[in-house]
Amino acid sequence: MWLLIAVILATSFFHLTKAVRDNDFFWHLKSGQWIWEHSAFPERDPFAYTTSVLESGRVRFILTSAWLSQVLFYLFFLAGGMPGIVMSRFLIAGLLCFIMWKLQKGDKLFYMALLAMSFSLILKSYPLERPHLFSFIFFGAILFLLEKIKSGESNRSAFIFLPAIMFIWANMHGGYALGIMTILLYIAMESLKFAHPSLMPLSGDMYRKLLFIGIAAIAVSFINPGTYHVFSKGVLFQPAIVVSDNVEFQPTFRIFSRYADYSILIYWFILVSAVSAFLLENRRADITKVCLVACIGYFSFMSVRYVAFLLIAALPVIGETFSRLRFFKIIRAAAYSSALLIAVYFAMPYTGLETLKSGQWVDDHKFPVKAADYIEQNNLEGNMYNFFDYGGYLIWRLAPERKVFIDGRTLDSVLYEQSMIIDKALVERQTGMPVWKYLLNERHIEYVVISCLKRNRSFPLCQTLFMDRDWLPVYSDETSAIFVRNEGLNS
Repeated sequence: MWLLIAVILATSFFHLTKAVRDNDFFWHLKSGQWIWEHSAFPERDPFAYTTSVLESGRVRFILTSAWLSQVLFYLFFLAGGMPGIVMSRFLIAGLLCFIMWKLQKGDKLFYMALLAMSFSLILKSYPLERPHLFSFIFFGAILFLLEKIKSGESNRSAFIFLPAIMFIWANMHGGYALGIMTILLYIAMESLKFAHPSLMPLSGDMYRKLLFIGIAAIAVSFINPGTYHVFSKGVLFQPAIVVSDNVEFQPTFRIFSRYADYSILIYWFILVSAVSAFLLENRRADITKVCLVACIGYFSFMSVRYVAFLLIAALPVIGETFSRLRFFKIIRAAAYSSALLIAVYFAMPYTGLETLKSGQWVDDHKFPVKAADYIEQNNLEGNMYNFFDYGGYLIWRLAPERKVFIDGRTLDSVLYEQSMIIDKALVERQTGMPVWKYLLNERHIEYVVISCLKRNRSFPLCQTLFMDRDWLPVYSDETSAIFVRNEGLNS
């Protein structure tokens, strides 16, 4: 057990000390700064000049739905700069590991091995400086409390904590919609058990407590800037073109085949093990847990964004069932050995030692760090066009004095399509007119900040601008390039 714990701690340290590489983190951080400094929610987008749908409910939802976690990240930054953000990673990872351990069922060493595998997958796959991670923690917490209420082991504190957790979750991330659905599922499935004694229903008093506290928790979760709009404006309702291009919403089999991401094998192993556990239980399986794991299993299989939720829900089921098998000792030994190998294998590329030595906590090979310096030093003026992946970082560095064209919030799907046309430097086939150029002119773009390489291939817009007389290259490095309009404000 101690060797396994030591490996988890060591490999976690390597993951958690790597440079910031998440595109969306920076606009979250800037949003937290804006809310903290203004002591209010933004009534309109303060970071992009192209946001025209100011009255859109979806825009308002995105601008305010994660306000509490954004402010929290900014406070960590205010306290210690980017090292403060790294410290927040340790806090988030520690809370997640703690709540996953609190859900432990069955043999402790076997469960710890499962936890080590799952934690390796989470650390590798999810940036820990995102509001999304708080949803993992709160989801595990409400599962723990719901199971306590079901078992009759809960004291009065559980009836206070469940509404409190839902209230905080609703102001930290839109994932609280999953919390609402989980509570409703527990209420519905536990009521269904009254249909037959073999389903082992709760006592009438325990069910009434579950019903009362569940409804109260759902009710207080609507005390947030978006109220109930998470179900109509949340992430599940993003435009199809945005979802199709977002890696987070890709099915697990596509992630495995397209990106050769072998960590998906851990997820498939846990999913198959959970199904096997229910089959082994046969008639003794709890229909509430079966329904919960089945629903989350479907969503996680279709979108990697939900994989961690499946891991959190499935581990207790696997641990409890497999611990009762006759040949359990062999299974435990195999799981233990696999956990050690997996933890080390997936941590090796993320030692974080170079980051610790250099103190460069932002990956300047991915973000236009030096290009942003150039823009500030030379006081570039007018509307900017930027590569989509750079939007979040440029918001952090330059907004609100300079606003971006587009960023990871993707507030306007039409604008997103236009950015794809511009990036590809598309030309109208029939007329021969450069569509990309028309769009830049229509938006009165004065300077362009783009990458010249994308996945080791030439970026079409960069090559086109180099050959266009209306644009002048003024800055270039291995990460990004800046072009200004000839005879424009910055010529």
